[in-house]
Amino acid sequence: MTFANYKKKFHQEGYVVIKNFYRSMFVKKIRDSLKRHFDFIKKKYPEYNKKEYTFDNPKNESLIKLFYDSVKMLPCTIELLSFSKTLSLVKKLYGMKHFGFLRSAYGFRLDYPNRSKFLTQLHQDYHANLGSPDGLVFYTPLTDVPNLASGPVVVFPKSHKKGVRKIKIIKSYDVSTGYIIEKEEDEMLKFKATNLFVKSGDLAIFDFRLLHKSSFNASSKVRISFISRFFLFDNKLSIKNKFTGGLQEGNNFEKIHPELIV
Repeated sequence: MTFANYKKKFHQEGYVVIKNFYRSMFVKKIRDSLKRHFDFIKKKYPEYNKKEYTFDNPKNESLIKLFYDSVKMLPCTIELLSFSKTLSLVKKLYGMKHFGFLRSAYGFRLDYPNRSKFLTQLHQDYHANLGSPDGLVFYTPLTDVPNLASGPVVVFPKSHKKGVRKIKIIKSYDVSTGYIIEKEEDEMLKFKATNLFVKSGDLAIFDFRLLHKSSFNASSKVRISFISRFFLFDNKLSIKNKFTGGLQEGNNFEKIHPELIV
């Protein structure tokens, strides 16, 4: 498929998957860095140095949190974020406009086997990340997602065309903010759900307004992906709000868009 076709599909469907975007050796280097970091943590903290705590399934909430948070600080994170081929792609999709990345909205996502605690419900990325409705989510799988058991991302093609949805706000058990799409079930029925079966090294790109959600990993191994988010400075709303970031920077959607809260 030519780039022109990728761009056309992205704007029509709200997402596109580019196969074999990253070389296999590059992906392996990233995965090896994560595994070395996991082994480092196990050695430095005796309470985690147990045989049943493995990279694929640590089985300990505090270990998972420490590992998940600290891998964001690894050099390979910045290497993926600033990958020249990725930045070139943003420019091509948006016609060389002035863009930036949301500074607190990137990092690795680690979906462990049979763990549903942090599955994401149906959502649009703009709600939690702000920046600009003209934004891109770059989803890079670092492990294969070949079937339903491996927990593919579920997207709803063409749903981005309706714009930013109204939401309900809930507070969860840990006092974090949850945004629920208004008429969530109706929205899912309007568009055909598509499971993204991807291989390590592929690249999926979502429009900030695309409806999508995660699914349960019923396999025996961790599903690893890298997420980064870019936005257009040129957007009028972005300029009005002085390029504000979202929840991870302490900014709530409801303060920016009270008209979209139900």
